[in-house]
Amino acid sequence: MKVSVLEFTIGDGLFGIQADYIKLIFDVEVIKDVDMMPDYVIGITRYGENVYPLICTARILEMEGDFCTQPIGKTAIVVKTRKGLYALLIDEIIKIQEIEKTDENSIINFYKEQDTVLEEITPKFIEQRVNIPSFFEKKEKDFAKTLSQEERAFVLSEIEDRIIGFDIDLVKKVEDIEELKPSQIPTENWVNRVYSLKNMIIKTGNLRKLLNINEKKGENLILLGKGSKILGIEVDRINDFAAVPENEISISTEEEIFDRYFIHNGKIVSVIANKHINNWIDQYALKSEIHHEEETKRKDTKEILLIKIGNKRFALKMDEIVEVLNYEDVKISTYPTKNPYIKGIMAFREKTYYLISFEAALNQKIDIDENTKILIFQKDGKEGALIISEIEDILSVPEEKIIPVLSEDSFIDGAFISDTGDIINFLNPNWIYNAGGLKGELVENA
Repeated sequence: MKVSVLEFTIGDGLFGIQADYIKLIFDVEVIKDVDMMPDYVIGITRYGENVYPLICTARILEMEGDFCTQPIGKTAIVVKTRKGLYALLIDEIIKIQEIEKTDENSIINFYKEQDTVLEEITPKFIEQRVNIPSFFEKKEKDFAKTLSQEERAFVLSEIEDRIIGFDIDLVKKVEDIEELKPSQIPTENWVNRVYSLKNMIIKTGNLRKLLNINEKKGENLILLGKGSKILGIEVDRINDFAAVPENEISISTEEEIFDRYFIHNGKIVSVIANKHINNWIDQYALKSEIHHEEETKRKDTKEILLIKIGNKRFALKMDEIVEVLNYEDVKISTYPTKNPYIKGIMAFREKTYYLISFEAALNQKIDIDENTKILIFQKDGKEGALIISEIEDILSVPEEKIIPVLSEDSFIDGAFISDTGDIINFLNPNWIYNAGGLKGELVENA
């Protein structure tokens, strides 16, 4: 029995992963540093509404050399394992080819590929080498809710006799523009029109001009965006929506507008590379507001406290905070200990607490000033007092944007993606119980 394998390079090495284990492939645009992690963890990255641990594949393969020093812009492959989803950083995708199915219990398999040996990386190998928790995966919205874990969704459009695909993660809306009159921009560029659409000014590119096809007005406007920036793409018409199994998508390594291809209803669909779309949005798009119907409905939200420890930013859930105290309002007694996480002992409302700090864990220093706060927290039946540099903000975050980790013992208690696209980690105060050897004895009756 044969299976499809995605071939790629890291340095001078040739490697492969079975397509059935690959969730998605994307270019890394955002990385959030994470403390207290092994050296093979570059940080946390995001794609759409999901975040993934970003792994330096060269390091878990114990390759010699200076790898993963400039990960932005490189390709990440999200692989499914029994522990969860992990994004593996690679250099370049070569092709997809069929090989004889291997033993699922193998750690690594080797094949001869012409004059080169291909090393197949298995999920079992990743499970053995990567000993950090992953994040729960968020469900896609709208059309993507119907997708299985092995499928990707695309909006399909027509240009002459060609079918052009757009990744649904970047599509904000589709509009009928038959009755709209565009304003022409005096430019030779392919982004040469402006539409006024429901109180929005949308700068628009004509795909026909970009592809050097005779220019004419299309029937539909595809609105592509990230954050508050929206770019319109004019197409002849919207053809369909397609959910495509990932192992049926061919990936191109050429630096061209299209980077993926698949067959839909007997026709070849060429997918515009997300990398190019993001570059176009950055270069041409205007800031606009698009209110999706589902976003106007009432959502369950969580109140989130943004805090700083030194110059590092974290989040805590407000329902875990019992009290916020000014540092100068609390009497703190010294406590003879070599434990780096204990700053002293404090009393509050007939209870005595160890005052704990993440300074040593984060290699940060809290300068005591008027912004310094002490948080009394209660989590999973444990109660403690935590010193922080300052409170930065309080946010209301839809629960659907909060992504927990798959372990209760992690330094990080999850993450959420802010409106500006930043990944903000939740701090897990309970981590310090085990790490500091405190065994839950953070509070006593006074």
